[in-house]
Amino acid sequence: MTDYERGYHQGKADALATQNPASCINRSDTNPRRPWVGLTKEEAKEISMANRPYVIDMIAALEARLKEKNT
Repeated sequence: MTDYERGYHQGKADALATQNPASCINRSDTNPRRPWVGLTKEEAKEISMANRPYVIDMIAALEARLKEKNT
């Protein structure tokens, strides 16, 4: 084993020995969910580029479906 490898393994062992086990917990489940923020009619019109009503309706339908899946 080279000095580099020995130093790497020693450093890793030192880091694991001093690590707080509580810091390893996945905290994603403790974060509050952010409220759903949809597009405004103006933003939907910008996306549709031609201001086509069917595109705006499709955007609203997609947002509704995404909101269902994410709540």
